[in-house]
Amino acid sequence: METTKTSANDTTTSTSAAPAPVRRLERTEGKFGGVAAGLGEHFDLDPTMIRLGLVAVTLLGGFPVVPVAYLAAWAIIPKQPSVAPPPPRYADLVTIDDSVGAPFGEEPTSSGGSTDASDTTAP
Repeated sequence: METTKTSANDTTTSTSAAPAPVRRLERTEGKFGGVAAGLGEHFDLDPTMIRLGLVAVTLLGGFPVVPVAYLAAWAIIPKQPSVAPPPPRYADLVTIDDSVGAPFGEEPTSSGGSTDASDTTAP
């Protein structure tokens, strides 16, 4: 808190707090264009309640106004930028499989003798 004295009898006190972040109205991923979802996120309300309110107002006599206003909001309100997931790391793409043969397409050799009958080769 900061106290400033401007004259003999006048003392003013001001608090220097960080300004509130600017909240933009944006359409988000939702049903029917994302207008109700964007309004719900902006005003901290459930989008379902906003949709029910719009339907109620429409049925109670706001038929020509509410659908036109909704379409205008859909056209005017910018869409929220999508956040793409980071690209996969190279280490996540490379897998090492020990069951694959030796380099250059050669058959892997075993270090010991095999007793399997199917492993025999004809001279």
